[in-house]
Amino acid sequence: SLTITIGLGYGAFAAAKRVQQWPLAYEEIPAFDVDRLEPRWSGGDLALKISDNAVTKKTKALRELVKDAQPFAERIWQQSGWHVQPDVRPGESARNLFGFKEGAGNPTPGTRDFATTVWNDGATQPWFAGGSTMAVRRIRMNLDLWDQVPPLLQESTFGRHVINGAPLGGTSEYQKPDFQLRDGKGELVIAADAHIRRAEAKRNIFRRPFNYDDGVMADGTPDTGLLFIAFGSDIDRFVGIQAALATKDALNVWTTPVGSAMFVIPPGAAAPGNWVGETLFA
Repeated sequence: SLTITIGLGYGAFAAAKRVQQWPLAYEEIPAFDVDRLEPRWSGGDLALKISDNAVTKKTKALRELVKDAQPFAERIWQQSGWHVQPDVRPGESARNLFGFKEGAGNPTPGTRDFATTVWNDGATQPWFAGGSTMAVRRIRMNLDLWDQVPPLLQESTFGRHVINGAPLGGTSEYQKPDFQLRDGKGELVIAADAHIRRAEAKRNIFRRPFNYDDGVMADGTPDTGLLFIAFGSDIDRFVGIQAALATKDALNVWTTPVGSAMFVIPPGAAAPGNWVGETLFA
């Protein structure tokens, strides 16, 4: 189950004198008012996303790749998280550290929706056909404050029921939220600033969220949160969603983005003997 995803930042294109072939409108994710970005978790020219259910195998793959990259690369950050949880039943999403499910509404791999969401068609840069983009955001969660919030307010903040992940007013996790639904008093069932309303977008992204727990910081508060990774055919989709969340998302009271990075994912190797990035660098 080992997978390794390779990403290239704008700096890699600059170093290779290929900036004219950079396929995106941004060199990096724009900063938002809610951001409190720390350099130790941000930026980068080359990204390696290593995933596996077995921690030992994943760690060994990381060591081999870092060793091989030492002649030409310097590690500026390394972040670890977990996604697959043994207590999650098939067909259900894992939970974040706030206790709510993550991933409802994701396009299903193997479908046309997934293909159009994730893979670039090469219209802007022919070499990029079949490639994707990867946004990485390190979002610190204030668990000490969140644990003091009444459950009903927690659900109102997310716009979902904590027990089954269903949108408020719904009954199942993957049910489409009804943003027009009102209660007996005429109030919106899913509040105007609820997280799922602010994150709603006509053009989807494929989300890969990973929980992290790095102990405590110098002031004694937990260094815990979400490594939010999103794939899309173009970074504009992700930037648009983040702009909406930064403006009026009720969840911003308990979350702080402290890391941000953006990478282009080259198309995979076309056949045995080919290599990743060949359409760009060959």
